[in-house]
Amino acid sequence: MGMMVQNRTPDQFFHGRIFEMARAIHSGKISAEPVKTWVSLGMDLAGVLGGIERSAARFSVGLAALVLAGCAPVQTATMNDNLQLIARAKQGHVRDLRGEYRQALCSRLTGQSACEDVLLRFPGESVARHHVVSNAASLAARYRIAFVPGLFSDCAEKRFVPFADVADELSAAGFEINLLRVQGRAGTEQNAAQLAGEIAKLPHDGKRLIVFAYSKGLPDVFDLLVRHPPVRQRVAAVVSYAGAVHGSPLADELRGIYDAFVTRLPIGGCAVGNGAELEALRPGVRHAWWAAHHRELRDTRVPFFSLVGAPLPERVSPLLRLNHSRLAERDVHNDSQLLADDAVVPGSALLGYINADHWVMAIPLAKQLPALAALFHDDVPRGALVGAAIEVVDSALRTTPRSLSPP
Repeated sequence: MGMMVQNRTPDQFFHGRIFEMARAIHSGKISAEPVKTWVSLGMDLAGVLGGIERSAARFSVGLAALVLAGCAPVQTATMNDNLQLIARAKQGHVRDLRGEYRQALCSRLTGQSACEDVLLRFPGESVARHHVVSNAASLAARYRIAFVPGLFSDCAEKRFVPFADVADELSAAGFEINLLRVQGRAGTEQNAAQLAGEIAKLPHDGKRLIVFAYSKGLPDVFDLLVRHPPVRQRVAAVVSYAGAVHGSPLADELRGIYDAFVTRLPIGGCAVGNGAELEALRPGVRHAWWAAHHRELRDTRVPFFSLVGAPLPERVSPLLRLNHSRLAERDVHNDSQLLADDAVVPGSALLGYINADHWVMAIPLAKQLPALAALFHDDVPRGALVGAAIEVVDSALRTTPRSLSPP
């Protein structure tokens, strides 16, 4: 059997796994519900990842149409939901810097309405205590900006690049940018070692890193700071940017399907995985890691900031509406991959809640996938979001740096 799988083309292998899944659904061996979620999560791979023939791509879209038939209910947030969200954030010893972040972001956008559309205002938002004034040249002279991507990041890195547009904008403003690489199908320990090696190669020019860790990139960075002490002195701060702090309920739902059908599936430029990448996103795994290591993370003295996706239902990309609706059964405040509450680092400074889903917060999908632009609500000012975060981080580091670490 091993030789047969090895000798099959990616196209044949893909077809085989899809047919196995379809047979399992129709025989009742597995539920169609988690398959719906998996297809919604991965449907885009048909159009963007290398190594899959057009025939397999068409077939996957056909399966998606079959499995996703029906309309997902639209969930709406109530005032009580909003108050509960803020109460939970306060219970996590989170410092509220939403006022400062709003001030910094709105100054970069045209018109107050544009700012309100991008940055949601929930009850209890703090008023800016400090007027954030930063000079780009001064910031660029003191900080190096690094981005850590998430799941499957190297599977189609030439077509599907998180923060590509942000990197261009910041480079034009004089910043040195490092798009750090991780293995999209590896666990956190392996990626932490890779990140440590990349950071060790950066110039020792006195510039410290502000690290933007996206999605699963955040657990990778957690492990980096705990397991590789020499890195800590080079990191000024970490911004959890739609970061999977406590994992995602979807990872639990997908685990059986993923192990059975996806783990051994060739995906673009990625090596075949062993399931560690999804395992690292299971809430139980993340909670256990936090219980075991949060004191070590605190002792690194690296400040954390949290920027969270919590789109209104009409702002969720069509491709992600099913996931958003499924997570809304637990909490209407979610970005289609993560519950908002699960994306806030305990003990961090809360920057704000962005009216954008998980993918478009970080990835310029309409530009990178123009043929599929209609599937995404991608009018997000990512450069402004990151630029404002850099300004507020710098201001906070100069005033209260030690109050922004995990408890």
